Amino acid sequence: MKFTVTAGEATLHNSSVGHVTCVYGSPKAGKSSFALTATKQHKCIFIDTENSGGKVWDRIPPDQKNVDNRFVVNVGDLDDLSLFISTFDLRDYGLVIIDSLTHLVEKQIQNERDRRGKNISIDYWGHIADTFKRFISKCQQRGVSVIIVVHEEETASEKGFISRPKTQGNMIGEILRRDCDNIVYITSRDGKRIMYTRPSDTFIAGCRDNVPEVLIGENINYEKFSEGFARYEPKFISKSSITELKKKMRYWGITPEKEEAFFKRFNTQPDMITEFTLKEMERVFADLQKKADYEKAQSQQIQNQNASN
Repeated sequence: MKFTVTAGEATLHNSSVGHVTCVYGSPKAGKSSFALTATKQHKCIFIDTENSGGKVWDRIPPDQKNVDNRFVVNVGDLDDLSLFISTFDLRDYGLVIIDSLTHLVEKQIQNERDRRGKNISIDYWGHIADTFKRFISKCQQRGVSVIIVVHEEETASEKGFISRPKTQGNMIGEILRRDCDNIVYITSRDGKRIMYTRPSDTFIAGCRDNVPEVLIGENINYEKFSEGFARYEPKFISKSSITELKKKMRYWGITPEKEEAFFKRFNTQPDMITEFTLKEMERVFADLQKKADYEKAQSQQIQNQNASN
């Protein structure tokens, strides 16, 4: 197992949590450096998929980082990320960085092709996307912020070429679009690093949080970027809501014996269900209802056809 950690002694408590930011851009533009400047404010877990965190760390000015707030996790494949999801207690952390998601997915896809010698199935893409979704959900449920570092790719558009996050799959791209509060683009122009948080004709970007439209040079750091973040505290649901939830679980065949597995799917337990997690569960129930309605309609259609014959 390639899953290893290196710990520092954290000195700072969470001050601004619960935000998901995707940062992408051209090579050497400063994506990783930006992410690691978060250690100045927060106790961070740095999930290193490229074994490059040490080199990047050395390039960051001393006044923009805090080594005691950096906890490095080396992740080699999807199994390692799943192990992280199931074993790490995030309650003492303010932020998790994954650098980079692109490298992790590309390596996973190549390993699968080497193993099976064929194209990747839709089910396997779904497995990758589900693992990534569980990673984001675990952080959000604990009120922990996330920075996802992604490589850049260019695709053709009506006005030429446009830069976008390289996700290696529509499923993962959809998760980024839906779950990220901020998608920001970092590049280098005329010898200066520039971060854009609003879209243009040549790149994709967008932010739900109150962040600066442009950051340049030394101002590209997480402290400056997150100044407008509102503080987020997880809101746990009431006992009555838990009772109603369990009624729905019984309706859909989730017996007391299956409860533990169901809650584990959402990386939670009955006394730690947040409002966010409840919405995720409601989404599952809604999907089950759609499936039941579809099957009922199909059955009715077959009955009508048989009756007409």
